[in-house]
Amino acid sequence: LGAFTLTCLGLDIVRHRERKVARSLSRQLQNGASKAASNDEIAHDLARDVNELLHKSADNSKLNGTSHPGGLEAEAILALATPATTLRARLHILWNRVDFWLGVLTTVLVLTAWSVNLVSKPLATVFGGSVAGVGMLIALVNYRLQTQRGHMPVITTGLVGRIPDSVLAVLTAKNGHNDLVIRSALSSAEGRPIVFLYVGDRKIARTPSIFEVVDPYLEDQRAKEYFGKAENLAKKSKVPRSFVYRQEKPGVVASVWQAVHPRDTVLAAENTEEVKDVNPDRIRYELVPGGKVAHLLKHW
Repeated sequence: LGAFTLTCLGLDIVRHRERKVARSLSRQLQNGASKAASNDEIAHDLARDVNELLHKSADNSKLNGTSHPGGLEAEAILALATPATTLRARLHILWNRVDFWLGVLTTVLVLTAWSVNLVSKPLATVFGGSVAGVGMLIALVNYRLQTQRGHMPVITTGLVGRIPDSVLAVLTAKNGHNDLVIRSALSSAEGRPIVFLYVGDRKIARTPSIFEVVDPYLEDQRAKEYFGKAENLAKKSKVPRSFVYRQEKPGVVASVWQAVHPRDTVLAAENTEEVKDVNPDRIRYELVPGGKVAHLLKHW
């Protein structure tokens, strides 16, 4: 009940923030901040405003591996902020309001049940609290040890679309210069967002269990180590970042490059021949202690 209460409360906070952002964008639209001749243009302007707002928030957040801080969903904000011009759109907005308050009611009911149990079952409260406390203590100690080693826990994300004026840092399993790529990307970012892409070649040898969700990243220890190093250094530099994991296949770097539209793509110099599908305006090579790094520069 306690865990369910926290889950419900977290979802309510996220949805409240989405509604708040949507109302702000709607007021901007009504005040003439975004003039458009058609619904498609309105949606395009709102999408741009949402992405700009979320990326600005990401710059100031301490979350790692996230493009949208606090779990905010751009699609949900767009749906709430777009002016309702049809009956279906009005019903959709009405349902979102009802759905939000139903969630609040669920949180109140679960919180009430949890509070009653804490008082009516004191022995269960002591046992459950002790187990949860020991578990949190173990997690805290493990987190501190990993941080001291420079290996921060990282959550990978999917690609959320274009990130203008960003840096794409390409890390691979086959070269020994990933550390150089990470440091070069951070030094050349100058406050711009960085997308760390790891191209792994590790294949899962075991047979997945029934109903198991298979994530190759969780089986790739080297990828987690390099992402942890990148997160540790990026956190110190206060650079907005996200982490994407892909398994090796033809054109994988080019597909991410096309999706992100980075200004600078940083990779080990010996890997430039492997990304022929990437079409930069020019290539700049940087000599760093320990090797050479290539910068694929593109003005979109």
